Amino acid sequence: MSSDPIAELEDRLSRAAGGLPQDEVDALNALAWEIGTKDEKRTKSLTQRALALSRCGDFPDWPYQKGIAFSQFILGYIAAQSADFSAALSHFTEARAILEIVDLPNPELLMRVFKELGWVYYNLGDLPQAFAILFKALKISQESGSPEIEATVLISLSNVYSESGNLDASVRALRRAIAYLEGSDKRRDYCLALNNLAMTLLDQKLFDEALGYAAQSVEIARQMNLPNVLVSTLDTTSQIYLARQEFTLAENLLNEALTIHQGFGNDLAEIYLNLARVKIGQNHLAEAQQILLHSLPSVEARGVNRFIFQYHKLLAGIFENQADFVNAITHYKRFHEIKSRVFNEETQRQVSSLMVLHQEETARMDAEIFNLKNQTLRLEVIERRKAVAEMNVLATTDQLTGFLNRRHFMTLAGYAFEYAQHARTPVSMLMIDIDHFKRVNDLYGHLTGDRVLTLVCANLQSGLRIGDLPCRYGGEEFLVLLPSTNLKDAQKVAERLLNKVGETTMLVENQPILVTVSIGVAQAEIRDTNLETVMERADRALYIAKQSGRSGVKVLRASES
Repeated sequence: MSSDPIAELEDRLSRAAGGLPQDEVDALNALAWEIGTKDEKRTKSLTQRALALSRCGDFPDWPYQKGIAFSQFILGYIAAQSADFSAALSHFTEARAILEIVDLPNPELLMRVFKELGWVYYNLGDLPQAFAILFKALKISQESGSPEIEATVLISLSNVYSESGNLDASVRALRRAIAYLEGSDKRRDYCLALNNLAMTLLDQKLFDEALGYAAQSVEIARQMNLPNVLVSTLDTTSQIYLARQEFTLAENLLNEALTIHQGFGNDLAEIYLNLARVKIGQNHLAEAQQILLHSLPSVEARGVNRFIFQYHKLLAGIFENQADFVNAITHYKRFHEIKSRVFNEETQRQVSSLMVLHQEETARMDAEIFNLKNQTLRLEVIERRKAVAEMNVLATTDQLTGFLNRRHFMTLAGYAFEYAQHARTPVSMLMIDIDHFKRVNDLYGHLTGDRVLTLVCANLQSGLRIGDLPCRYGGEEFLVLLPSTNLKDAQKVAERLLNKVGETTMLVENQPILVTVSIGVAQAEIRDTNLETVMERADRALYIAKQSGRSGVKVLRASES
């Protein structure tokens, strides 16, 4: 990589554009990952282009699952850095499903997904899930044989240990991570490990030792010009001074952190929380109350439970001191409700059990590095993947016809529409309705109606191309998205489908049933701002086709609607 990796990746993307779609997707994702949080808007734009192309481009194995997985990982990472943990959870979960089900040979990406997913669960207050996910990341990192990668997972795992009250385990994990990273070129991770160790030692009330590690982490963050990391290290150092009741020093560090904060991570919520603690320590309760009430809505909106209950606890104490017992009781209730949800006995039991399993599994990994020689275990993994894949099919397809269900179609078609508008490539839509279908149900019953639906869909499918997206939109109505297809060619596809269905008759009670369909055709145009506009035009075209006597195709241009 050159001294300017972004410039080199820009050049790679320009060379890939117009070539193989796989190369373009990989170049888009690589550039997006390199830019990262330095330009969040551009990172999202590049990643969404990669995601749309992965789902709609012309690939040997369609869609391009590796591209989708990496795009979802990047979007999840950006969301997590902005503390939008609900969005991050959605993106990481899809990336995980693809990487586990499709069995892509990319263990490093799966490890990263698990690591970030564990961090999301930790912030949402689900400690058992966080531990289980991070434990999987640890296994993959140990299998990779890279101590530096393992160290990054241990840093995240140490947070879960600390939050669940096992400070000794947290210290052991961090000291192991520091040993791996000391002297390596992973100075950022080394800085984070020192910072986490300082925080854990603070929890053990070892203030002087904690301050020593905190000072090291601040110095590294300053030397490397890492503003986001520096914010965290300043916050940690301020908490040590706060615990020693050196309020002025703590306040100065927190104010410095606020001036350099760039909007990423949870640090802002924690800074305000600690500033309020400083004000309480200085007996400036009104200022503390103002700080907490100002920042609480943002913290609650992001669902960061590990901070929310602390906010409510401080507010309850302030209102009680002011003899405002109504508000005090309200905040105490919220405090106990959220804290009990995060730290209840069942949660502690689950984490303890998982920790025992982790210790046993670590010993086995050190001896064997998880070589899956046992055929029974291999078969178990295969069967589990098959079951998950079957669940995924059920969640995305219509059970009767095998076509995409409406929800999943709208997601995929939306990506196709966005890509087509961006790339200035055509995309068309067919709206199809079975003629007089209600009469079939009324005369012969719904079982026969289901047979007709199945037969029609089989005929429609036989007339479609790989890459076309058919959907059961509702009842006897179907939608088909035709990527890279202009209006003239979409009309040809519609006429072929019309003939495919019309060629088939079905015997019911020894009587032939002739089944026909009516089809409306529309193409997305530059002025169309969303997919629904194209669908409405195809629907109007279908209405005209039915009004014109059915069993026909009607094309409708935007200028005619």
